[in-house]
Amino acid sequence: AAIVEGDVTRETLGVVPTPPEPIIQRPVMRTFFHRIAPEERATGMDDEGDDALLNAWHQRWNAAGWDTEVIDVQHAQQHPRFEEFYNRLQDVQMNGVSGEGKNRNYNE
Repeated sequence: AAIVEGDVTRETLGVVPTPPEPIIQRPVMRTFFHRIAPEERATGMDDEGDDALLNAWHQRWNAAGWDTEVIDVQHAQQHPRFEEFYNRLQDVQMNGVSGEGKNRNYNE
């Protein structure tokens, strides 16, 4: 039997450890979604159509190497400048189906 002096480790035996696989963090693509009550919709979409669109969005971004996250009003309200941005967006020109002109009309 051979006598081995000193500590026997992977390195002393000539075994080089395999480095771990690098963890690749995928980028995240986010979108905002707010479900509108059916009686208030002017989009021509229904809940099923909204869900299909969000699912297709997720699948395409995921296939392209991105993780996805859908944010909503509660997420947006956590931003320290939410009120400022919200108020600015109320006056953005949006003609929409009715042609009334302002975002405020769409949101009310």
